[in-house]
Amino acid sequence: MADPVGLVSEGFCQHSAVWVLQWLAMGSSFTPNIHVMLKEDVVRMKAAMDLLLGDHNEHKDILVEKARKAWHNNINNA
Repeated sequence: MADPVGLVSEGFCQHSAVWVLQWLAMGSSFTPNIHVMLKEDVVRMKAAMDLLLGDHNEHKDILVEKARKAWHNNINNA
């Protein structure tokens, strides 16, 4: 194990959770020697979508169907 470098290497950082979410999402493709700027809103939305639409969520099909209906209604009312 090595201490993280870059975004969270300077003690407490308000973006530490976002950095960890990105690290988890990258899985085995994570490369600690490449420093990139995280787009916090993108990382947070992707994490939320992975949680909501993952195979572990028994209500996933209901969410997808309600999202389709809402999107269809939104487009038809525009």
